[in-house]
Amino acid sequence: MAKLANECGFAVDVLDDREELLAPVYFPSPVLCLSNPAPEEFIKSRRWSQRDALVLVSRNYHIDREALAAALETGGMGYIGMIGSKKKVMQVFDELAARGFSREALTEVRAPIGIDIGADSPAEIAVSVMAEVFMVSRGTSGRPLRASLLRSSRKERILSRNAAYTG
Repeated sequence: MAKLANECGFAVDVLDDREELLAPVYFPSPVLCLSNPAPEEFIKSRRWSQRDALVLVSRNYHIDREALAAALETGGMGYIGMIGSKKKVMQVFDELAARGFSREALTEVRAPIGIDIGADSPAEIAVSVMAEVFMVSRGTSGRPLRASLLRSSRKERILSRNAAYTG
């Protein structure tokens, strides 16, 4: 996902407590790799803007929960998403709601992340997630482009029929 986000023009920071997975061979050169920081400290220390996307994809439920709590407390990002099964997402949301986070704030979190394209492989999942990041950050619908063609084609047929009746 970091490689695709980088290729799409995002400045990418990757955090992981497993230093061996942050080797340059795994990430393109502009990606900033940080080893073993607490994600919640990283999140709270940054100045976020609506152009920023925070994508939580750790292997650890507790890390994701605490990082999400920090993101909701800090705010400012245009996109907050968390990977996980529906069960994990609901459990995290329930626990954060019990800690006082509003349901409204939790509904703004994109989880599980991605657009349903039937993604299976890591590369396909990355495409799905990046498509959702673009959709949210640009305020678009995520509908197929074909839908706009069909709408305009239908509108043209209606207009041409109306012109025939008035002419």
